[in-house]
Amino acid sequence: MSQGAQRKYLPMYPEHAHEMSDKKSVSLSEVKARLWLPIVVIVLLVVFMIASLTAVTSDALNLPTRHEAKSPAPEFQTVNTPFLESPRFENLRTKRQITEAWGRYGLPSYGFVTVPDPAAYDLKPNKDVVPGTNNTYMVSVYHQLHCLKIMHLALLPIISHQEGRGPGTRDDHDFEHNHLEHCLDYLRQSVMCSGDVTLEPPDEMPQKNQSPLQGWGVAHACRSWEQIEGWRGEWGVI
Repeated sequence: MSQGAQRKYLPMYPEHAHEMSDKKSVSLSEVKARLWLPIVVIVLLVVFMIASLTAVTSDALNLPTRHEAKSPAPEFQTVNTPFLESPRFENLRTKRQITEAWGRYGLPSYGFVTVPDPAAYDLKPNKDVVPGTNNTYMVSVYHQLHCLKIMHLALLPIISHQEGRGPGTRDDHDFEHNHLEHCLDYLRQSVMCSGDVTLEPPDEMPQKNQSPLQGWGVAHACRSWEQIEGWRGEWGVI
């Protein structure tokens, strides 16, 4: 891809405003919209991921059990758990604070398990996914939490930039920051609620300069999105 083509897809932040035609001015509201566009896109992608990959019990949807699906993971107890505000994930303004908050999950290290006989579970053997180990696989729920942590860290500069510029009031910036923190924490609890323990092997043909643990092509036990849409269509307000 040419350098010119790459520039075409760069997000337009205030420091790039001088590149626009002098004949067209950009209002503060338009700039603000561009600043928050990446946040909206990321949150929508995460919501789609959770909706698509949510694991559910076989009794509810008549799906094969974990054992029938040849997973080494046992059957886990279902617990009714309310989603609550988490002080641990509130008012995180620095990279260190974010890293410490997510540190309780030991990401990504705690997300790996070893399977002594992978062939018994239709898993392909592997070596050195974690250096010095054999037959190591990533547990999907930890992969999902890891992705949320990375997004949280990636969004910090956008929040910091937004807070440091006018003419928005401090209350406006606090609302936006709190809204973002709420969304991330809500999605964190959603991921943990679904508890998808699908095992993800390394990619057979990993891309250069990318992690071999992308998780693509791995089948998950999911709710039918088509059925959810159908039910929503019958019961929805709009």
